[in-house]
Amino acid sequence: MTGFEWLGEFARASIAWVPRLRHVCADEGAVKFVRATTSVLGPGMHWFWPLTSEIREAKTSRCILELDVQPLITSDGITVLVGGLVSYRITDVHKYLVDNYDADTNLSETAEVALRRTVISKKLEELQSTRVAIDNLLTREVQALMSEFGVEVLFARLAGLAPAQVLYLAGPRAGHSLSAPKEEESQ
Repeated sequence: MTGFEWLGEFARASIAWVPRLRHVCADEGAVKFVRATTSVLGPGMHWFWPLTSEIREAKTSRCILELDVQPLITSDGITVLVGGLVSYRITDVHKYLVDNYDADTNLSETAEVALRRTVISKKLEELQSTRVAIDNLLTREVQALMSEFGVEVLFARLAGLAPAQVLYLAGPRAGHSLSAPKEEESQ
């Protein structure tokens, strides 16, 4: 270390010995990690010692999860672009923060799996004409998959559904055909 860098390192190491007060808001839940044990913290003021403990928080109020648009093939063979929306609330903070490595990513991937299962099992006409029934089915499917994450699904719905068209691009230069190149016959 050069100059007074050692002083900054010493100050950072020393501050870890000082207990801290953390406020958990009314719309949050938290988990306190102390060595190998965990405890759930409710709203209020909580002391922790940064040297041996950590507090992680999560919103327990209603949250919205927007699902990425994905191309899927319906049961009648039509390619569609589908997006979704899931409204949920965290009911078990311990399951959500401790039993998941990355809870937000896990929720998103799990909801996309439920969306995929629902769409590929139906025909396009059925998806378009019975949206309320499809949304109810999707809600049940998402809830069944997300229950192990400590989450209650309030609703899930298709946010977008459109038939997709796949184009074949022949080349980067102008004047090329959009059809597939024909093989030349050899003599």
